[in-house]
Amino acid sequence: MLSYIHGPVVHIFDSKLTVTPEGIGLGYEVLCPVSVLSMVRIGESVELFLHHHITDVSQTLFGFGSADERLFFRKLLKVDGVGGKTALSLLNLGMRQLVLAIEKGDEKVLSGANGVGKKTALKIIVELKKELSGDMLFADEKQVALAPPHHVQIIDTLVGMGYDKATVQKTVSRMPDSQTSLQDQVVWAIKQL
Repeated sequence: MLSYIHGPVVHIFDSKLTVTPEGIGLGYEVLCPVSVLSMVRIGESVELFLHHHITDVSQTLFGFGSADERLFFRKLLKVDGVGGKTALSLLNLGMRQLVLAIEKGDEKVLSGANGVGKKTALKIIVELKKELSGDMLFADEKQVALAPPHHVQIIDTLVGMGYDKATVQKTVSRMPDSQTSLQDQVVWAIKQL
């Protein structure tokens, strides 16, 4: 099982990074949350904690900026009906917002993620609320109020993907209120660019 990767980013496309560890001569395609995509640039070195997801028909690498984020991703995978891409889309809501939504039982916030309906959102709340209520890793996150993702994060993400900052700022300023999740906002902006 692969659990960590370090090396330069050679390609960024559609929530995926291609990372080439030095001296190996191979590139690893890694699906990443927006929090990671917003911080990387082609040619720069990246360090990711990996989750190596193996099924009967495929193998997928998911990459995270911290071990805590990977741990939370793995907890999401244990919920019936949540697969890797759905868990990743939940993380795209933002760790603080996600944790607070689970603790407060706010299924509307969770339903804002791609692939998450009301029933799945309720399952996530029921199964993970008890784990978050203890002294788990996110104790400092609990005081943050729920808020929609800021445009700064969207702009940083798109600039990190290689788009011109001035053009991105103009595009994001025109974003309709109907785009509620961070992932939907990024996708909308990319389509406009």
